[in-house]
Amino acid sequence: MHESEFVFLFIRSSVLGFLLCLAAVAFAQLIPQAPQASYEGQNVTAVSLIANPHRDLDPLQQYVTQRAGQPYSQAKIDASASALQKAGSFQKVQVTVQPEVSGLRV
Repeated sequence: MHESEFVFLFIRSSVLGFLLCLAAVAFAQLIPQAPQASYEGQNVTAVSLIANPHRDLDPLQQYVTQRAGQPYSQAKIDASASALQKAGSFQKVQVTVQPEVSGLRV
């Protein structure tokens, strides 16, 4: 192998390696990241169920284990959402948390 062929292969391999690294970095930035906010332990000021206005939500309150006045617990939120999904025949249960000056509104 001549020296010029060796240099050409080296440069070609280096460029290919650089492009693969660049593609990996670009792809990693496209992967959605989980929310970084952690509300664990913060005071919960309100817990609300919101659904179709014609639906009686009182029977579903028993499935909500996260209560106002308690520290926020992701485990309680997850358990409540799962129980509501099963008990209320909902297609989807969505939890939103709004940080406020006095605490969290769930």
